[in-house]
Amino acid sequence: MPALPEALGRRRRVPAPRAGGALAILMLTAAPGLLPAQRPQLDQWAVTGVTLIDGTGRPPVTDAVIVIDRGRIRCAGPATACPLWGIPSVIDGSGLWVTPGLTDTHAHLSWSVDSTATQEEQLLRFAMGVTTVREAGTHEFESNLRARDRGSDPYRPEPRLVVAGNLVPQNQKAIGAATLPDLADSLIRRGVDQLKIKVRLGDEELADVFRRARRAAVPVYGHGWAGPPPTHFVDELLTSGIAGLSHLDAFSAMAVEGVDSVPAAPDPERDLDAWWEWRRNLWLHADTTVLARVVADLVEHDVWLEPTLTRERYWGATPPVPPALSFLAEDRRLLDRILFRGSFEERAREASFERYEPAYARMRAFVNRFHEAGGTLLAGADVSTPGGGVHVELRLLEEAGVPPAELVQVATLGAARALGVADRYGTIEAGKVADLLLIEGDPTMTSDALGRIWRVVKGGVVHDPDVLVEPLRLRVERRRAEGDRRRIELLLKVLGVVAAMVVAVTWWIRRRSDW
Repeated sequence: MPALPEALGRRRRVPAPRAGGALAILMLTAAPGLLPAQRPQLDQWAVTGVTLIDGTGRPPVTDAVIVIDRGRIRCAGPATACPLWGIPSVIDGSGLWVTPGLTDTHAHLSWSVDSTATQEEQLLRFAMGVTTVREAGTHEFESNLRARDRGSDPYRPEPRLVVAGNLVPQNQKAIGAATLPDLADSLIRRGVDQLKIKVRLGDEELADVFRRARRAAVPVYGHGWAGPPPTHFVDELLTSGIAGLSHLDAFSAMAVEGVDSVPAAPDPERDLDAWWEWRRNLWLHADTTVLARVVADLVEHDVWLEPTLTRERYWGATPPVPPALSFLAEDRRLLDRILFRGSFEERAREASFERYEPAYARMRAFVNRFHEAGGTLLAGADVSTPGGGVHVELRLLEEAGVPPAELVQVATLGAARALGVADRYGTIEAGKVADLLLIEGDPTMTSDALGRIWRVVKGGVVHDPDVLVEPLRLRVERRRAEGDRRRIELLLKVLGVVAAMVVAVTWWIRRRSDW
């Protein structure tokens, strides 16, 4: 029996089945992503010969077997522990690694702006192995709740959705809630999975929000503020029972109070860019003793941290896209091609690195200290390339000192626990939902291996990422080709006008000499 490809560059092919005939394996792999009415898939199948990384932190299992039964994992482990009796299709997965599906804990979905583009973003995330996404509290919670229902269908090529309800005045006004605690109640009744605190709450309001959230068993997490609320608000959240914090902005502000070297803040109303640069550079003045105390407090209260390093590392620049999504990279401008320069995106990244590297180095050190202290990190891509963002985030966490083997847990079981879904997702164990990845690289050696995806499995349904992305890739390439054609036509017209002017001037000079 032929083995599956071991290298990404080799031509991908579907291996022959051990049992059940060619029809069974065709049903399993032929049309990933189609709705159930279009093409059924097998209820029971298995993959053998893989290296299993189950997400629990246990050592990898070589030559492992995974048995899928009606969308759930029946067995996962050594071949001797997982019999294959009665399984209609068995796939030889030699040369592949298997991990749980990844989770991006920080996405913003703008359905009202462009629902088609937002749906394409979800497809790209899914094709890059993201089987679960937390929508991090936009104001479109009703649209997100409907998207959550759609995403629960294993035949739909999009991530499952965990919806956070944002406790902000905009939502309070939209719903007609008298207070932010009343808004929390209203969002809980509507079915949000988590609550997010993004504005300053008074002591009584804060206690009331947590009281109502605990009554409904809904986790509450917070935003790492850039300006107000006051920095001591983080301490209040920790003692109130906050589940986690997103971003790093609050921590440097907490560590510069009373530090004489901090320059005066620019007026954000007059120059917002200058204010943000000042805000980021607070890390250069932060008291390391205070930062150590903050880390200790976070770990003591078992508060997870979602640092969104992609946002910090590529401040003012576009993050790079992974090789699998290279068609999404910005096409080089005509002037850049003529002058043989890198793309505008590349030059913007270089400028951003040069400008903010010292501050970012302090942020990275803070994340490393939190990890070394035993804190729980999450991989949230925030506003970055859909699909590619979580892989960039994982690579940056690796650069911050998190070993690749632990990164698998960061993006799987750790995220599932933070999102309150660890009873169903996050590990490859008997009884869990079969959300998993078949990948062509060893993720315990490098985080980049998690982006080399051969198949995405959602609820036991197999999806081919190449097939999913192909229509979008063709549209992008056609649009790019059309743009190139128009630019060439414009260039030819300009050259034609220039040539005509040269001819006219030459004729005029000759006639003038004749005169």
